[in-house]
Amino acid sequence: MTFTQGEALHGVLQKPDARALANENTASGSWLFGVHLQGNTSQLRSWSREPWQSFVMWPDRDAAFLRGLPENFVIDLNCINFMPHAASERNDEVAKFWDICVLSRAATVKRIGPTLYTIRHLMDLRPGLRVVFIVPDYRDQSQGEDTYRLRQVDRQYFDLPRALFSSDELKNLSFLSSSQVAFGNWPLATEIVTDIVRKSRFAMLLSHREGTARALGEALLAGTPLIVSENLDDGQRHMLTPDRCVFVSDDYGEAAAVVDDALRHYHRFQIDRDAIHQYYAEECNRPRLREALARVIHASGRAVDGRWFLDQLHWRLPCHGERQNHQFIDVEPDILREYLRRAASSVDASEDSLFEPDRVSALCQVAGRYRAAKDLGAARDAAAQALRFDPTSSAAAHILSKIETDTRVARVLAVTGISWRGLGERARAMSSKLGGMIRQLRPRPGPLVIRDRHGRRGDFSLAHVGYDTTLKKEDEARRVIFGRAGTGLRFLDVGGGDGSLTYLLGIEAGLRFKPVLYAKNKKFFDEKFEYFCLDIARGAGERSVVGDICDGALLRTQPRWREFFDVVYSNNAFEHFSSPWVAASNLVTMLKPGGLCVMIAPFSLRYHEVPGDYFRFTHSGLTSLFEREGNMRSLVSGYDIVDRRVNWQGGGNNNDICPVDEFGAWRENWFVVAILEKIASGRDAAGVSRS
Repeated sequence: MTFTQGEALHGVLQKPDARALANENTASGSWLFGVHLQGNTSQLRSWSREPWQSFVMWPDRDAAFLRGLPENFVIDLNCINFMPHAASERNDEVAKFWDICVLSRAATVKRIGPTLYTIRHLMDLRPGLRVVFIVPDYRDQSQGEDTYRLRQVDRQYFDLPRALFSSDELKNLSFLSSSQVAFGNWPLATEIVTDIVRKSRFAMLLSHREGTARALGEALLAGTPLIVSENLDDGQRHMLTPDRCVFVSDDYGEAAAVVDDALRHYHRFQIDRDAIHQYYAEECNRPRLREALARVIHASGRAVDGRWFLDQLHWRLPCHGERQNHQFIDVEPDILREYLRRAASSVDASEDSLFEPDRVSALCQVAGRYRAAKDLGAARDAAAQALRFDPTSSAAAHILSKIETDTRVARVLAVTGISWRGLGERARAMSSKLGGMIRQLRPRPGPLVIRDRHGRRGDFSLAHVGYDTTLKKEDEARRVIFGRAGTGLRFLDVGGGDGSLTYLLGIEAGLRFKPVLYAKNKKFFDEKFEYFCLDIARGAGERSVVGDICDGALLRTQPRWREFFDVVYSNNAFEHFSSPWVAASNLVTMLKPGGLCVMIAPFSLRYHEVPGDYFRFTHSGLTSLFEREGNMRSLVSGYDIVDRRVNWQGGGNNNDICPVDEFGAWRENWFVVAILEKIASGRDAAGVSRS
C-alpha cells in the first residue's frame, strides 16, 4: 500500500498512534508500506526513512533529497508514468482548432491570473487567437464568499475574463469550468479532454512549483507541445526539451512575444512519440512497477504471489477518486486502522468501493433539501431512487413518508388558496397569541440564582498569590517584541498558518480584535522585522520553514536555521505538539544568542484537537522546557486570566465540546506567558523573573 506525500509528511502518519500502527503492521508482515511523492519537493532537503517505509516512489532517482538511500528503496516512477490514452495519430495529422489549451486549476499556486494576462497580451499580437480553458470549478456555493478563502480559490479566474476581453474576443475564448462539487472531481470525460488537447497547437501551464504536473504528460501523450514558465520546478523537467516545449518568462509582454513566435514557426516542434510513450504510458511502466514491488516483497522474505491490483494508477496513486479525495489527512488513526481491515478482507480493493459516500444517504440528503424548499416532486424522485438502491432503507422510507404528507397538505392549500408561506405565518401568529396567553397565567420569575452546593477546600481568607496573574498576553508580547532594538530582525512564527499574526498585532485583552490597532501594528512590524513562518505545511509567502518542530532531526536536515532568528514566537501552539520538549530544544537552537523567545500556551482550557491536543502548562513548566537547554534566562513568567470566567464552549469541529452544567461550559480559562532570552556567549544565566 502506498501513502501519499501529504499523508506521510502532513497527514495521518504524523500522529504517533498512526505511525505505531504502520510500524506494527510492517513488523508483523501484514502490510508493506511505501510513499508516493507527487507534490512539490523543493522544500525536501533529504528523505527521512522511517521503519514502516519499504519504498518511496519518485520519477527522478537522482533527485538531491533521495541521495544516500538504498537503490532498491527508490522506485523511479510515480502517477505521471501511468497515463492512459496515448495518441494514435501523429501531431501533424490532426486538424487544429484552438491555438492554446490551458489545463489548470483556479488556484493561486497555478498562476491562473498571470495566465489570463499573458493571453491578453498575446491577443494584442494575434487578434484571432483561439484559446480553450479547461479549469474545473471547485468552489462550494454553499460557503458563499468564504469559499475563496476556505478552498483557496484564486478568484481572478472568475473576475478577470469579462474585464480583460471584449465581446468579440470572448467569442474566441472557451471556458470549460464545470463544478467539481456538483459533478465530481473529473466533470469532463477523459476522452473529451484528450480530444481538445490534441486539437490544440499548444497546451499551457504557467505555474512555478509542481510535483509532476499531470497536464504536461497528458498533452505530450496527445502529441501537443507545451508552453510553460521558465521558472517551473517539476519532476519531469528533463522531458521538456526544446522540440517539445516553449519556455516563457513571467513578464506578460515578453511571454506573449515568445508564444507568438512559436505559433508562427510551429513546424519546429516535433514530438518523439516513442520516447513519450515509453516514459508516460501505463502499458510500458506497469510491468516495471510490478518488478520493483516484487523485489520489495522478496526482500521482506515473502513469496511473490496473489493478485496484483495495479489498475488506474494515474488516479489511485495520488488518491484522486471520481467523487472525493481519498487521502487520510485530518483523520484519526482509527480510520486508517478500519481501512486496512476492510482493504485486507475485500475482494475488490477499490478505494471508491470501500470509502465513497453511500448513495442512499446522499439521495436522502438531497430529498431533504428539496423538501425544505417545497419542491416536492424533485424530493419524491430522490427519495424513491434511494429506495430503489436499497429497498430496506428506513431513512429513505421515512423521508418519503414525510414528503407524501407534505403533498397532501399542498393539495389542501391549493384548494383554499393559501400558500406555504401564508400557512406558516398563520401558524406563527396563532403560536404567538397562545404564548402570550400562557405567559399572562404564569407568575413573573425573579432573578436567576445558581447556588453553589459544592464543598470548599482550603483557606478562603487567604488572598496572596505567589505568581503573577496580571499579565495581558498580547500586550506583554507586543511590549517585549516591539521593544527590541534594530531593524531587519528575523521573526519566526511557530505554527503560523496563514501568516497574518492576528493575535500579536490586532488582539486586545479579552480576545477583542481591533482593525485599527492591527493596521498600525502591522505597519510597524513590517518596518522592523522579516517574517518567517514555521509549520508542518508550507505557510504564507516564500519565507517558510517547513517541517515538524517536534522532529529531533529537523535541524540536522535543515541546518541553515541554526542560530538564525532574533525572535521566536508561538501563540497557543505548544499544547498541540506531541513532544514539546523537543520543540523547545529546536527553537532554542534556532534562536540567535541574545535572541528573544515569546511563548503563550494554555494552563487551563477545554480540550480542542487542531489536529491533536496533548498538554497544558504551568508558568514554571513552560519556562523550564527552555531553561533546561542551559543557555536561556526567564524575563517574564505568569498568567493571563482576563477571560478566566468566560463561558467557553467549542463549535464541534475540533472535538472541542465539553460537558455543560448549571454554571455553563468551560469557565476556567488561564493562559501562560513565558518570555525568555538566549544568553550570549560569556554572559551569566542569572536573571530576574517577573513570576
